[in-house]
Amino acid sequence: YVAEKVEIPDLQTFVMPFGNKHKGELLIDIAKNDPSYIDWMRREIRREPFISLIKQLDNMNKETTEE
Repeated sequence: YVAEKVEIPDLQTFVMPFGNKHKGELLIDIAKNDPSYIDWMRREIRREPFISLIKQLDNMNKETTEE
């Protein structure tokens, strides 16, 4: 079995494609306005591109808190 390569979209322009709460919103806006939803995604969503996008968000947060 070979995992299918998933192209990771740009974090700055990625729009949430599902969900009652945030469908159609930019993921970076969700992270700013509803961080608990990102926590939920981190725990519950186990597929790409979400895993990589959340890692990018985490890295952005680390950079801003380290300054």
